Amino acid sequence: MSTNIPLTPAAQELRTLAQDLAEWADANELTQSELLKEHGALGGAKIFNAALAGRCEDVEHWLSSYRTVTSVIAPSDELEADPLYEDLSTTKAVRGQFTRLKMSKTAAKLVIVEGNTGMGKTSAGRIIVKKMLDLNPVSCIHTIEASAGWGDRPNAMISAMLKALGMPDTSRSQAARLDKLIDAANERPVVFIIDEVHDVGVRCLRCLKTLLNQTTMKIVLLTHPRLFRDLERENWDDVGQLTGNRLVARVNLGSIQEKDVAIILKNRLPGLNGESEAAAKTLAAAASGNGNFAFVREVLVRVQRWQAKTKPKHVTAGDIDEHLKAELKTRRASQHSL
Repeated sequence: MSTNIPLTPAAQELRTLAQDLAEWADANELTQSELLKEHGALGGAKIFNAALAGRCEDVEHWLSSYRTVTSVIAPSDELEADPLYEDLSTTKAVRGQFTRLKMSKTAAKLVIVEGNTGMGKTSAGRIIVKKMLDLNPVSCIHTIEASAGWGDRPNAMISAMLKALGMPDTSRSQAARLDKLIDAANERPVVFIIDEVHDVGVRCLRCLKTLLNQTTMKIVLLTHPRLFRDLERENWDDVGQLTGNRLVARVNLGSIQEKDVAIILKNRLPGLNGESEAAAKTLAAAASGNGNFAFVREVLVRVQRWQAKTKPKHVTAGDIDEHLKAELKTRRASQHSL
């Protein structure tokens, strides 16, 4: 009879890292031999296979090496974060309308920001929060994300808002919860940024209308344009009441622009020098419809990993094009495998 001896936490982490590295190699069309040749710190095939099986000796030594290689292949969150900056046209548009929202003294207390996937809605929202807190660290501004799990249940939305305000949700009824939220929102100026709002239903929209009517709360809705239009068509009267005299502005982020990609390249790849304009043109064209700024981010991650590994003297527009094509190839391959 055989017994399975539980792995130590270090051995478990080593096995997980080895599995992740094997998966990464497969996704990037590298054989195990090519992976091990490219990253000698992983040891030979014997060590790698032992790590995969959770039977590696000298775990602490190899764990350190595997962590190092993983950090090179998958850099920090700072490197892979959405490459958005305050001077991008999309961010400026959102910031400008948010300033109008903050200054509004009328019933207009709502901004709707529409943008296709990867156009930076969520990141623009984060920049708004950061700017407001930088100006006033005690500002009451919160971001919540509408979940498909909310469905058309205002209770779920109200509970998420109360939680963001640091208030325990102990009320027994929706009416009691709503009264509690209204009281809290009238105690001090409150701003809520609600992401993925196209996932809610008409009852949640009516609840938002009530909050705008009965409190000083100001709201920014972040949404996908087509999905929000579908919501409008199905609930025209209710959405119309929100987008009537309660609306400060409705911002559509449009499509990705070469000038914005050029700004990103200037910040992330300053070594491009005179070739940034050509690289921005090529990258913007490829990014449009392929994830927009998210596609730009992934291409830059590829370029920066390549830089870390090969240490080139310069990065050229040709290098950008090469990694752009590699990213497109990977995406096509993943689509075909679905």
